Amino acid sequence: MIYLLGEIWAYLVGAGIIGFLTGWFLQRSQQQRKINYLERLWKANMASLEMELSSFRKPAGRETTSTGTEQA
Repeated sequence: MIYLLGEIWAYLVGAGIIGFLTGWFLQRSQQQRKINYLERLWKANMASLEMELSSFRKPAGRETTSTGTEQA
């Protein structure tokens, strides 16, 4: 009887380890996909903001100094 309980216990521990590892690998792959998605989104937003910033840049012919004051 003790042998049977030990065997059941060993199989339960083994199944728990297999379940933990499977869940961990699945979670890790989902997180990697989410990171890739967020990185693409961030790059697209950055490009959009850079384009918007370039549209607000100074008009041609006017220069600014390093302090931000305009020179004629």
